[in-house]
Amino acid sequence: MDNSQTDDLIEDSPENYPGFDDLLREIFPECYPNDTYRDHCPDDSKWVIKSKDGVIIAFCNYYFTGRKNHLILSNVGVNPAYRRQGHAKSMIKSIIEKFSSNHEILLHVKKGNKPGKKLYTGLGFNLNASLMAPVKGEQWYRYAK
Repeated sequence: MDNSQTDDLIEDSPENYPGFDDLLREIFPECYPNDTYRDHCPDDSKWVIKSKDGVIIAFCNYYFTGRKNHLILSNVGVNPAYRRQGHAKSMIKSIIEKFSSNHEILLHVKKGNKPGKKLYTGLGFNLNASLMAPVKGEQWYRYAK
């Protein structure tokens, strides 16, 4: 599948990409040292994967919680060879456009991830330390409608 040129929300499965777990470990080595996405993501997670000629360009996943109609955005990652080209931004914008009217969109980010924080705040997310207990070393951000 080649879906690199669209900003539409295209859901796909990591199962369709044999190198997905290796790329996940490369991008998030502290989170997935020997694990797979299946070990950490809810079974009902939806994945958005941008690819070209079978190569993963970018991905993220999201899932819904029953708590206040929350949508949790997670694992936003871009293949190092395709960074700084707007792929993460377009994926997140698609999710915001599709779900923000009916869901509160939340995400967590490592405290030291300055590029990620810049991206998220530029898209309208605000730091919200009062949300849920954050994962150690991470902060929660909420999309401000």
